[in-house]
Amino acid sequence: MARGGEKEHKLKFAWSIASNSHGHFIVGDRVDRNIKVFDVKGVFLNGLDPFVDELQSEYEHEIWNVCCDQQDNIYVLAMKRNHEGKACWSEVFVFDKHPRLTYKFNLREGFRGYSMTVDEFNRVLIIGGSLAHVHNDAVEVYESDGAFLQCFGKKILNNAQDIAAAYDGHSLVLDADDESSCIRVFSAEGYQLIRFSVRASMPDSGSAVAFHPASENVLVASLQSENKVEVSMYSKEFKLVRVIHFKPTGGPFITGIAATVKGHIAVPCKNTVLFA
Repeated sequence: MARGGEKEHKLKFAWSIASNSHGHFIVGDRVDRNIKVFDVKGVFLNGLDPFVDELQSEYEHEIWNVCCDQQDNIYVLAMKRNHEGKACWSEVFVFDKHPRLTYKFNLREGFRGYSMTVDEFNRVLIIGGSLAHVHNDAVEVYESDGAFLQCFGKKILNNAQDIAAAYDGHSLVLDADDESSCIRVFSAEGYQLIRFSVRASMPDSGSAVAFHPASENVLVASLQSENKVEVSMYSKEFKLVRVIHFKPTGGPFITGIAATVKGHIAVPCKNTVLFA
């Protein structure tokens, strides 16, 4: 995706993606541990080191997810590990559009964040689970200042892969088990409203969901045989509209999907981003 020609601008491992109101793509780089911003043509615009002001300690940050709110604030979900590699806690860094760090907050003790979205009411919704196990069985909801609001999805979610904010405070949770994938639609209060099946990825290859407000379409990215990436588009009535096929990339894992206001779709795959 990076076409600026400078080595530091190139993606090492694109780990989640978001878009802002200008149609820019914000990508978290898992290897460089920073955020890189590109336009719709893949031209590098600027970068952000979310941990530049963090004091040196025995802990090391990892980028797990990025998202934007309607004011173009950038949210970075990070995990801290100790020198033995043990996960210690998850936290969220929030930057304004300039970008300057405005605040950060820790998730509740023992909860490991995996994927995140911000809804129209500026609530931060994070799927995840116990720090001890990489299994996502709950959604925790926080105010934009980090105050905990509620938890939902327990005993409903099998192993959630991604989350997206829809309309009226509804959230879309992409859930999966060993044989199938589905979207679970939850109300603002955390009640499951609808469940509908979607095309599953190959085992252990990840999948991602996005919501396009202008069309009210739901987008699901998956990895099929021979590393072929697909994006399935569903209408607001949850009917399959079309399937977008990408050329094989060699990428081993789907880490996100984003759509701009004008409908440009981007899917990160290892050290590149695919466009449609």
